[in-house]
Amino acid sequence: MTATELQALEQAFRAAIARHAPVGPIGVAVSGGGDSMALLSLAHRCGRLVQAATVNHGLRAAAADEAAMVEQFCAARNIAHRTLTIDLSQSGGNLSASARDARYEALAAWACENSLSAVLLGHTADDQAETVLMRLSRAAGVDGLSGMAPERQWMGVLWLRPLLDQPRETLRLWLTEQDISWVEDPTNDDHAYHRVQIRAALDVLEPLGVTRANLVQTARHLARQRQVLDDARIGLGEKIVAVGALGEVRVELPALTAALPETAARLMAHILQSLSGQPYRPGFETIENAVGAIASGRSSTNSLAGCLLTAETDQILIFREPGRTSAIELSPEPNLWDGRWQVSASSAPGLWAGALGKPGLAAATAKARKLGLIAAADWDEAHLYTRRAVPAIYSDQACDPGALLAVPSAGFFFDPIASMITAIPPDSLSRPDQVRQHAKE
Repeated sequence: MTATELQALEQAFRAAIARHAPVGPIGVAVSGGGDSMALLSLAHRCGRLVQAATVNHGLRAAAADEAAMVEQFCAARNIAHRTLTIDLSQSGGNLSASARDARYEALAAWACENSLSAVLLGHTADDQAETVLMRLSRAAGVDGLSGMAPERQWMGVLWLRPLLDQPRETLRLWLTEQDISWVEDPTNDDHAYHRVQIRAALDVLEPLGVTRANLVQTARHLARQRQVLDDARIGLGEKIVAVGALGEVRVELPALTAALPETAARLMAHILQSLSGQPYRPGFETIENAVGAIASGRSSTNSLAGCLLTAETDQILIFREPGRTSAIELSPEPNLWDGRWQVSASSAPGLWAGALGKPGLAAATAKARKLGLIAAADWDEAHLYTRRAVPAIYSDQACDPGALLAVPSAGFFFDPIASMITAIPPDSLSRPDQVRQHAKE
């Protein structure tokens, strides 16, 4: 690499970081491989406060030595480093997917604990090309073929991929010039993995013009087209979607069915993801079938992606499915229940917020009647599914109806300890994680 090329690589990296995360400390996910070591080296040279983390899945004996190598590299440069060990012994099913999910969860917890402005990932142009070809093999649409995004907000963390435009070979040259060593993961040569098979196929396709550079360019083109489709989805949503007083979502059914199928499906996918917080949207065909069944009267209610869909006059009502939510222990700090509801609590310990649910609603109704409590405005008129999906306050994590202390949305407070707790429903479809429509492919 010439001095000019080295300088251009470093300037491109600095520009990417400045554009997406202009202030604050940044974290780097480092495995010890060439891509992540180059990422760490570039991050260290850009003049920002940097912390690094290495995830040890416990799947390879050499992983501990690789983490130790990264730790030594960081210690020599005064970079804070943490090895995050995760246990996959109970994961079952798809081990690769379980390892990926656990890796992101561990990194997200580390990033939040250290108040990092972003976490950098070492995906390269080669990874992008392989991803596009893998998704093409699964008949992906625009979302899948637009590849990995350079920026993603998820799990309360900003994830950045500042090397997506850089070939793997360029980064190896950078490391050689900087006299930085790296390790090669043996799984990169294991043809049992689909990505390794795709990598070998790319070598065969290169002479036919299906090059890595062309696949990366295709992803860029489709990412721009995807933005056009998302803008159409936003425009339709502004006209026909409303968020109710208790967090339910109402969609005008005639306008939805009259819209272009792609736009309508994207809108419904966005609503479902916003309510459920799931990282991947359900397939468009699944969404269209569910909406079609409700619109035609073939089905009065559908369960989809952690939500319930039902028809009411000329609207589709969408609710969070109570059984798919998790309880949280309340603290004096602001609490976010199910990713959308803001629950403010007193300093009283041992209180939990969980979905009211069907048994809870029956218990709350009986208690309120016995105590002569008057429900808050519109509570009795709210849809049954809406009332079941609101947060209630319990004295135990199991959220047993017998431990029910309050239903703030209804104005029911059965114990003085919970009388100062409020639960504010979302007034829009935005979430703290800014859920985007991610193609599962």
